[in-house]
Amino acid sequence: MFFRKVTTRRGDKEYVYLKLIETYRQAGKVKQRVIANFGNIERLTPERITALIQGLARLHEGADACPEVPLPAPEGDAVALRAAWESLGLAPEIRKAWPDPAAPFDPALATELMVLHLALNPAGPQPVDRSCRELGLAGAQGPLKPVDFYRTLEFLSQLKMQIACHLFRTLVTPGEPGGELPWLVRVLPSTFKGYECGLSSHGYTYQIRPHTIPLTLALLVDPRGRPLDFAVAVNRPLTREDLAGLIRFLRGQCGAVPLVVADGRSADPPPVPEEEKWALRVAPENLPRSLVDAMLEENPQDFRVRSGGRRGETYVVYHHPGLGETLNSTLDERLAAVRGQLEHVQKDIARRRLRRPATVADRVRNTLQRYECGAFIDWAYDEDARQLTFRVREDAVARHKMQNRLLAFRTNLDREDVAGFLQSYLNSQELEEHFGSMSDCTKLPVLYPYAEYHHSEDVIAGHALVYFLAYLLRRLVAKGGKGGDGG
Repeated sequence: MFFRKVTTRRGDKEYVYLKLIETYRQAGKVKQRVIANFGNIERLTPERITALIQGLARLHEGADACPEVPLPAPEGDAVALRAAWESLGLAPEIRKAWPDPAAPFDPALATELMVLHLALNPAGPQPVDRSCRELGLAGAQGPLKPVDFYRTLEFLSQLKMQIACHLFRTLVTPGEPGGELPWLVRVLPSTFKGYECGLSSHGYTYQIRPHTIPLTLALLVDPRGRPLDFAVAVNRPLTREDLAGLIRFLRGQCGAVPLVVADGRSADPPPVPEEEKWALRVAPENLPRSLVDAMLEENPQDFRVRSGGRRGETYVVYHHPGLGETLNSTLDERLAAVRGQLEHVQKDIARRRLRRPATVADRVRNTLQRYECGAFIDWAYDEDARQLTFRVREDAVARHKMQNRLLAFRTNLDREDVAGFLQSYLNSQELEEHFGSMSDCTKLPVLYPYAEYHHSEDVIAGHALVYFLAYLLRRLVAKGGKGGDGG
């Protein structure tokens, strides 16, 4: 038996279905027949596939209901990450604060394994207990169970302040290089994905599906791009007190160091005291056109800064050749797909499969809308000659690619402070990708409708702390340990 993808076309849309095919022999000839039709392949999410595997496994006694899935190559060196974890010295702090000395598991080991699991495989499909066994991490063969990790996560949120103080004592040295650059409070939108399920009358879980909760994170980041404290708001926006708590903590640890609150989510200034500096991320298309035109006409090939004002507001724009490469590559792929589709329409017209001008126009408009390329393609249809012509607006494409290399802010910074802020912001660029989405590392499905109860604010804050420590470890290893420069 084998799987086969079957593609069908209805109008301008293509649908791909997945079928299970069996090969058999009849009258000396090899034939095939459909055993099962799994429907549209786009609906087969990882959770549905897992539920299907578990359901099939229950039909055969002795089959593994959770088959092992090969993991991708680990990201990073487990030995170096464990050495970095040991250098931080967090294990004694966790053990000392644990409220149950007679607990049947080591909470420090559970924390270490979760952090290493996320540092080595941030997008791995396996739960933390199985992933650590397959990666050969010491201690994973012990009695730690998924519920032990859950209990540890529930408690870790209470240690956030102690861990932040310990990290400051361990990693921050007064007067170290880069001290003239500002600290940042990076405000980032995020989501937490847990899992919920139903329970059948026979006691089996079924319909395992994601349970998503919106979050807002505020990360206190040093000039090198290392996060040292955070605040998380579950299903609500950050408040003035959330940000003020991080600012007070920084002032108490380091004194009057320069600080900028950088928000990439809100259209209004963040809720910080009036004397604090802030910078709001602005899409280039929402900037004053004269400012963007002046930036693009210069055609900068290196780091440039321009600022201008409107209605008392200050805008900062800078260009960096390394930014926007992913977006520009995606644009090239979309344009190539549009060319292919429009060439296919031209062939259909030549073969007289398309005759009505309205049908041709609908096909072209739907194609441009599907690939979001209407601003980059000019087209025309000559009804008398029955000919479709199109061209790519290279000037519009070049301008759009240049805009993708721009980062723009609306801010209350003084002009002389802009360069330092931009350098600190560049040092912390990776935070957006790492904290954009957080997933339950235990992969424990929670019975509906108790998902919100078990995915409580404490548990989600514990996950945020584990993600926070995993990113910090990767940063320390990539930059050569505690003294590495993040610039």
